[in-house]
Amino acid sequence: MNSRKRYHLISYLIGLTVIIFFVSIKAFIDVLSKKSQNSDGSDFFATSVVALAGQKNDSIFIGIYEQLNSGRSENYKWAQSPWIQLPETNIERQKVEELIHLSDSLISNGDFVKGIETAREAVDLSKKISELYQQNNALKLISKAYRLQGELWKYLEIEKQRLSIAIEAEDIGLQTLIMLDLSSAYVAVGDIQNGIRIAHQSVTVSDQEYPFVSVLAYIRIAKILEEKLHLPSSSVAYYKRAVNKIEEVRALNIDLPEDQIAIFLGKADGVSGWSDVYVGLADRLLKQKRVMEALIVLDLLKSYELQDFFQESSKKIWQDSCKKRHNFGEIRCINFMPQEEEIFESISSSNESDFQKLDHELTKVAPKQNLQIPAYLDLKKRLSKLGKNSALFYPLILEKRLELVLFMHNSPPISYSIPVSKNEIKKTIAQFRAQISSVDNNVNIITIQQTAQQLYRWFIEPVKAELEQANIQTLIYAPDGQMRYVPLAALYNGSNWLVEKYKVNYITALNLTDLDTQSFQTPSILAGAFTDKSGQVKVGDRNFDFGPIPAARKEIETLAQNFSRTKTLTGSDFNRKTLSTQKLNRHNIVHLATHGQLVAGSPEDSFILLNNGEHISLREIKDWQLPNVGLVVLSACQTALGDQLGSGIEIIGFGYQLQLAQARAAIATLWSINDTTTSDLMDAFYKRLKQDSPNPVDALQKAQIDLITSSDSTSDNEVRSSVEWEPGTDKTNPLIGQNLAHPYYWAPFILIGNGL
Repeated sequence: MNSRKRYHLISYLIGLTVIIFFVSIKAFIDVLSKKSQNSDGSDFFATSVVALAGQKNDSIFIGIYEQLNSGRSENYKWAQSPWIQLPETNIERQKVEELIHLSDSLISNGDFVKGIETAREAVDLSKKISELYQQNNALKLISKAYRLQGELWKYLEIEKQRLSIAIEAEDIGLQTLIMLDLSSAYVAVGDIQNGIRIAHQSVTVSDQEYPFVSVLAYIRIAKILEEKLHLPSSSVAYYKRAVNKIEEVRALNIDLPEDQIAIFLGKADGVSGWSDVYVGLADRLLKQKRVMEALIVLDLLKSYELQDFFQESSKKIWQDSCKKRHNFGEIRCINFMPQEEEIFESISSSNESDFQKLDHELTKVAPKQNLQIPAYLDLKKRLSKLGKNSALFYPLILEKRLELVLFMHNSPPISYSIPVSKNEIKKTIAQFRAQISSVDNNVNIITIQQTAQQLYRWFIEPVKAELEQANIQTLIYAPDGQMRYVPLAALYNGSNWLVEKYKVNYITALNLTDLDTQSFQTPSILAGAFTDKSGQVKVGDRNFDFGPIPAARKEIETLAQNFSRTKTLTGSDFNRKTLSTQKLNRHNIVHLATHGQLVAGSPEDSFILLNNGEHISLREIKDWQLPNVGLVVLSACQTALGDQLGSGIEIIGFGYQLQLAQARAAIATLWSINDTTTSDLMDAFYKRLKQDSPNPVDALQKAQIDLITSSDSTSDNEVRSSVEWEPGTDKTNPLIGQNLAHPYYWAPFILIGNGL
């Protein structure tokens, strides 16, 4: 047999073997599939996963099982063990599951005696079949029942048994969770020292594989110190450790499955998300008048929220933001004060008298020490570069109060506490947003002003005296939560809109923003206009309808008439290729008169629309390299607006992406407005920028005032504004245009970044 024939024969035999193998596997699976529908509820796929998991010894599989079994009938929820091989029969396993469900129901309904008896039966059967995970689950129910009944010593003993099981199973994740429960049990019986000790031990056990558990352990210790020992400064020290641990994990790009995060989060009272750790620390620092430290934490919170919104690699987001951390005095995390370091040592050695004394001392000196930390000195220097008329303004909306942080270059940062609930603020914001973002809702201007004045009383009036005394003219504003959906410029003091007194410059976060001033160069503008007709664009998994923008072409043609160094893009020329980095960076202003859509919680669905059905996603914007671009303007409808009032992070996220692209500032709108009005405001903006405004934020303020005063006349009946308007010229709505002083027209325009 020659080599060619031998080769073909071998190939044939291999192919036949493969076919027979897969046919056999198919038949085997078919048999098992039929068995999976018998009365004992066994499931081939779940069984296989459990067998595989038995080789792993890792509680991460727990989350996989829960996802696997979600949506299945109760008969399929038996495959939950991540560390054992399958028993010979699944009848006992199913019986354990039934007992656990029954016990849970009994305890939830207050029948603790029967609930405990049933759970103990499940424990005994679990031991028989060596089912450690279900044994732990049953003991957890017994522990819950004892805790609810107030039998705290029995509760403690059961938690110790649970920890022994986790150690036997060699499951680090389960160990750390149970250690946190055991810490609570010690505290419940009054053994505070052991409660703190076991929480500290959980950090040692978990720090390598589950570093986020350390965050929860630190929070547990902080709450013990605050609630049981009444040591507020010591509590703050451990909250700082928690935030530093989150920041460390971000820097190292250590990831954890979301299901595990959800499990761990459930172990820390008052923590429903990692951002709550930052908020909790800022809250406590402000109560102790440690304002500078609170400001650092609030800024870290802004960065964290951006990372969470974009759901990108933690390491990449961290590196992107860390490039500019030098602006914040090289501080990546929150520094500890000397007394805090001593508190850690005293608490670790269980020397209660020492840390009581240290806590008292720290409470006295911390506010003064806040004015000596490097970040304060650095920020004071940075603010001085902006001149004496600018102030940094950071609100924080808490559950039962509003905190306002104000920092002016000639004085230490100050904070004001306003007793108003988060729900009341959110309700008023939603009301104001609905009133101000439409002229077709039959809401008269007086009603709008009343709502705007209520927000003014909360957010501006408490700091009004300081602003006036320092002659502040520009607010460098970092909005919090749903305040991102309403323009600060449209708050009302009873006689004037806020924009008539203050320029408002939004920032993403202080540590991401270069605070300096620069003379604005002669504008060189790349201006693109959406000139297509109405249609639909598919972005991600969603379809977006869009309409024409009749005034867009006129808007950029006016720019070309007023600024000789303007290149216009319309029709097929307004496409992805012409918006390449190389072409964009030849100009210092990029003006896009087109649809933009920023969707709450969905950066994948956020985009800027081009002609010919093309679009640029929000994620792609950061890939532009625009070091020469001082201003990006998106002037058309629905720019910087999500589908619903969420946290508003998508609005700041737009500015953040452009910051990553190295653009200095951006202008966008908070809601859809009449596009002819947009063109007129943009015309006023650029005229101001050309004639008498030193920077974009000044030009925007003056353009908005131009619209506010456009319906006013001087004594000789001449219009005082640079904007002229003929009522009724808008064919789509003949009533629009009769009163441009309505905030609907001028208020949605915001500047994000550094427009100074």
